[in-house]
Amino acid sequence: MSKQGRRQPYTKEDVIAQIREVHDRSENGIRSADCPALLQTAIHLFGSWNNALVAADIPVVRKTWISAESMIVTLQEIVRQDGFISPQSDARVTRWAVRWFGSWEAALDAADIPKKQRRRGKVPPAGEPRRSVKEKLVEELQAILADLPPGQEPELPARLYRKVYYHFGSKEAGLAAAGFHVDLSRNEICARLRELANKNGHLTSRMVGKILYRQAKRHFGSWQGALNAAGIRTRNTSWSPDVAIAELRKMAARGKTSVLDAPPGLVNASRRLFGSWRAAQKAAGVPTRQWTRWTKETVVEEIRHRAAGQESIAISQVPSKLATAAVRIFGSWEEACTAAGVRPLRKRRPKNSGQERK
Repeated sequence: MSKQGRRQPYTKEDVIAQIREVHDRSENGIRSADCPALLQTAIHLFGSWNNALVAADIPVVRKTWISAESMIVTLQEIVRQDGFISPQSDARVTRWAVRWFGSWEAALDAADIPKKQRRRGKVPPAGEPRRSVKEKLVEELQAILADLPPGQEPELPARLYRKVYYHFGSKEAGLAAAGFHVDLSRNEICARLRELANKNGHLTSRMVGKILYRQAKRHFGSWQGALNAAGIRTRNTSWSPDVAIAELRKMAARGKTSVLDAPPGLVNASRRLFGSWRAAQKAAGVPTRQWTRWTKETVVEEIRHRAAGQESIAISQVPSKLATAAVRIFGSWEEACTAAGVRPLRKRRPKNSGQERK
């Protein structure tokens, strides 16, 4: 093709003129998706699409992942879970709080956070010895243990559990450093096992803490021996339709009808004997759970219900239907948790993620 037949390259004036033309025709403003032919040219001439909009005297609208109201709810949730808040609690929340309210203190004032629950993380004054992280964790664990009956294993918040595991290697080692030593008798172990079994309707080794589990094995020789001594019926017996129906009715009497609340043995027996979980519930005369269409309100309500019940809100631990609906409606699981006022668990990047494979 001759030089006369070649298309002349765009200039900055041409790009600005076309951007203004598209912006004038559009009722909702201009987006990069509205003019894909100009996108690469604008980036080449101006460095970025937003720079091209600024050159054309068009205001740049930046999307945000959270609103001011949701930010206030998130700050209050951090205080509710941890008992205090500091700029180091969550770097992402801190960054967006400053963007929305102008400063960190202004964000805390808008959320009505009391002064006594705000921490700055300053260096101690001269003359006062600086405490290590382990010493601070030990004091925090001792404060939690002081509010519990003697010998009861505490449930640590996720934030505190991660720090204890990182600095001490395990939860048991951290509690031992805080002066928590348990030596239960055989009768006390049996009483606690019966209490947990009556509360949940069944009992597995995962439902008890590691301390109680190890104490039971040390006194009775095995986990099965501890259950037999406590008079708890194990789930490895043969299932019949009458036994399955009786267990389903016991669950319904405790207000639990979901398959997620049932022990694995009952679920497998119900599907083997009746064909499905719903068919087993109908045979037992138990009302089945009615599933409704997922909306923003139902997703937010379900996430808050799991968080209030101390259940995991990690996307890998929630039911797949809830995770799928949250991603479809809100765009991501983090967005759904933020809308519900719950802090999402951040994914940890693998150590060798930045290394190139040889």
